[in-house]
Amino acid sequence: MQGNASHNKGTSRAGRKKVSPQAASGSSFELGSFKENTITLRSNPQSMEKELFEASLELDDVDTRSYVDIPLGSFLEIRRSPIPISGIYLGKTEETQGYNILSMLGELWTFKPSDIHFVIPNIVDPRLASQCNFVDRFTSTEAQVKARIQVLQAIRPLLVETEAEYVRISSRITMAYETLRSKAADEWSKTTTTDVARLLVQDRSQHIPRTTLFAVHQHLMERHEEFVADATDFLATQRFRIRPKQDVADIQDMQRMVTTDDARLASFVRKAKQLLSVIPKDIASSWDQPPSLLPYPDVSFTPDDLPIIRFLRAGALARRFTQRNPYIILSCMILRKVRDYQADIHEAEVAEFLTRLGLMASWDDATTSGMDNALEPDSGGTGNSMGPTAQSSSSRLRDLGPQDFYPDDIAASVRHDFGHLPVYVIDDAGAQELDDGISIERDPLNPESIWVHVHVADPTSMLPPTHDVSKSAHRLGQTHYLPYVTYPMLPQGSGLQDFSLGSHTRLGLPERVMTFSYLVDEQGGIAKYKIRAGLVRNVQLLRYDDVDAALGIPKMEPTYPFGHAPPPHPRSPLTQEQIQDMKDIQPIVKRLTAGRLRTGALGPSFRATEISVVPQPLPAHPLGIRPHTSIGFPQITYGVANFEYGTRQVVAECMKTASRVMSLYMRDNGIPAIRRAMPPLLFPSEEALADVMAMRNEYGTIDDIAMFIRKGIQFAPASFTTAIAGHGQLGIPDDEGYIQSTSPLRRFLDLVAHWQLKHHLISPTSQPLFGEEWMKACATEMTNKFQVSKRMHGLSRVFWALKVIERWIDHPETHADMEDPLQNLVAIPNSPARLQLDGSSSSLCSVPLLGLRATLQFPRHTVHLGVPVPVKILSLRFGAVPRLLVTPK
Repeated sequence: MQGNASHNKGTSRAGRKKVSPQAASGSSFELGSFKENTITLRSNPQSMEKELFEASLELDDVDTRSYVDIPLGSFLEIRRSPIPISGIYLGKTEETQGYNILSMLGELWTFKPSDIHFVIPNIVDPRLASQCNFVDRFTSTEAQVKARIQVLQAIRPLLVETEAEYVRISSRITMAYETLRSKAADEWSKTTTTDVARLLVQDRSQHIPRTTLFAVHQHLMERHEEFVADATDFLATQRFRIRPKQDVADIQDMQRMVTTDDARLASFVRKAKQLLSVIPKDIASSWDQPPSLLPYPDVSFTPDDLPIIRFLRAGALARRFTQRNPYIILSCMILRKVRDYQADIHEAEVAEFLTRLGLMASWDDATTSGMDNALEPDSGGTGNSMGPTAQSSSSRLRDLGPQDFYPDDIAASVRHDFGHLPVYVIDDAGAQELDDGISIERDPLNPESIWVHVHVADPTSMLPPTHDVSKSAHRLGQTHYLPYVTYPMLPQGSGLQDFSLGSHTRLGLPERVMTFSYLVDEQGGIAKYKIRAGLVRNVQLLRYDDVDAALGIPKMEPTYPFGHAPPPHPRSPLTQEQIQDMKDIQPIVKRLTAGRLRTGALGPSFRATEISVVPQPLPAHPLGIRPHTSIGFPQITYGVANFEYGTRQVVAECMKTASRVMSLYMRDNGIPAIRRAMPPLLFPSEEALADVMAMRNEYGTIDDIAMFIRKGIQFAPASFTTAIAGHGQLGIPDDEGYIQSTSPLRRFLDLVAHWQLKHHLISPTSQPLFGEEWMKACATEMTNKFQVSKRMHGLSRVFWALKVIERWIDHPETHADMEDPLQNLVAIPNSPARLQLDGSSSSLCSVPLLGLRATLQFPRHTVHLGVPVPVKILSLRFGAVPRLLVTPK
């Protein structure tokens, strides 16, 4: 199938939004004297709750995207700690992108979207709410003060009604846990605020009042031993994870043991002291050995100790900040019985304690401990069934069981045979899951007219959406490439790995592909496109470095700040035909990139950490009562790289364009699809827009990330949507869109796109395989899943990076002949400073030399947003949310 691509090439989506400066106040107010239509307010010290709120570090605990739909005048509950704050939403301060509420104390609170945990819309007229914003810290007009008083009066009845409802349901909320928890004692489950409310009202047809929902929300947040607020888009989902019965029993057991001097706890403490006295603390002398776990022969725990061990292990992994932590205080009390801790105890200290006791391995990565639970599909959502709306009318799907693959190629009748046209699969040495390759096809009558073909692996020619493997892929969402392990989306041994491009060519067999073809005009637009199921017979595997060398492209080597750079791979020369094809595609890619630049493509150029750990998999510590000493340590390669150059950029541009072609096809044929979308960037002024646009390189990125910060540019979060929506950072217009479809071996939504596409190619007059409503639910779920994965992958990289830095600091004798990179660190503050309780300030920052984000702590008013600061390391914090802390030199 083919079509002509039409879109507005001249439309800039760079977000030319001019923001008028506004001031914000952080003090509470009380009425003073009237003078010339102005009220002079006596400035009161801000409340302790507000000091604690503002002092909380930004810990990436919650992700929220739904705030954009909150109307002015809504009632909000915000949390950055277990202390909730309620108030009326007054709007946004544009130059700082801060969100403001008027609290019940009359204070103006500025918060970030992820602080919002509950919303009741339209409590106050938006016009009244707009009159409440503070002009400055000490003065306001009479009209503004009167508006604030009216707002506070409007909140009071709502809170009174909610409190009455809270008391009314208190006697029944206790049965919610036993009713909703998993029947397996060690399994988590999930629920939502609405599900619990319906359980309590016992009439599913009855409308649930908003005050009932808010009261249930308050109960669930307070019942932290049983319910844990989900860390992903909680505002939209109101989803809670339900602790396993065994975990709740362990918490309750520890409460009794600690408060009653239980004999079991006393026995555990005696054995722990004995172990700490005989197990060596420093195993650095064995770090050059492969990692292994050696059972400790002389001391062993008993089954009576197992609840204590499980409790401490769970406490070492706890990561929630907006509810009380049921582990940390009890864990502190247990640890202090064993040894004298002078400093504060956090999750990282609990993990270190368990490692010293031989109850955790020294290489255990706590950041990914909750991955399985976090990726489970929502109860009642798309995860229970793939739900294709055309399934009942498709005999192929109707006749298949959960273990059945298609008996033959369902697209055989429409496949286009590309013969021996070379297909170049370009990747790194040793890469797995080779999804895509590129061909070019010249028009014999017009050599200047060159079609680009992107051939993509076709596992859906064998894998139906009804298969158990598809459901597993749905749960995982994608292949997870963690530094220490890879979890493939499509399991080994299923036969689906044979669809990695090149697998059949080696055997002299054709390979099934889905091919996205396009012709690019002189302005870099997509002039024509085709999408076909195809067969290719001449797959050629190339490496990025070899292509760059053949074309004379300078190599941008990764840096290895702590040494141990891997040996270079020997070069493999290209043939003349390969070189010519690679040369011919260069001007096409340049036109495509230039076209996106004209439609507003803009983004920062990041230097990111590339961490690899060997061996894989690492020895796993058995959960039990036998201590094991950690011997040796994994070998960690710590690189910092920027891959936006040369052949990597060529391949990336071709794949982006294939995803644009997929969106055009779905748009032009009216087929429901899931697009990756991002709103336009927000600029504080036209001047900032012009300055930043002028700094873009040929790829549409800017190396000076501090410029984005200094200019006050805001990036809106990306999401998956069924709307035909653009992608601001990539410069893709709203009427075109972008559907990820070039990695079906490692991304679930690419599989969905292929199933939907192939169904239409085979039967263009039938209804779509997946309907609009299912696709919308899937888009929401996968947005949440993507955020969970992104957070866990990032935290895992930080954990292993900090392990390298820790070893470097603790053992300088291992690198006495090397330059110390930690002496040359520069941080770029990229978030507004937060005042700490001790009078100092903190800000999130990036440390380019290390490719890491960090927390910068500094004396008040001494650091400015986006201005580089020479720093030194203050501390390394491990645990479930590892963090690098730095301070100015």
